[in-house]
Amino acid sequence: MPAHGPIVEDPHALLKSYLDHRRFRERQVIAALRAGHSDVPAIAESIYDGLDPALMPAARENVRAHLEKLKDDGLATDEAGRWRL
Repeated sequence: MPAHGPIVEDPHALLKSYLDHRRFRERQVIAALRAGHSDVPAIAESIYDGLDPALMPAARENVRAHLEKLKDDGLATDEAGRWRL
């Protein structure tokens, strides 16, 4: 039972959907880097096109977290705020 929201009847499916979504976002970040976007704001804007501007700070933090994960995995580098694969 979660701390808020409805009872989770199938936690395996719910967690799988969360993980699938994270992998999807990671692929979007990689695609944005391959397309030449190299800073967090540009990557976020390319992925979250049309997002309510009030939500963009959270979107940028999400992108930053993915970039740090890619860096930890040895797949991306950060050179003074310019990210590369």
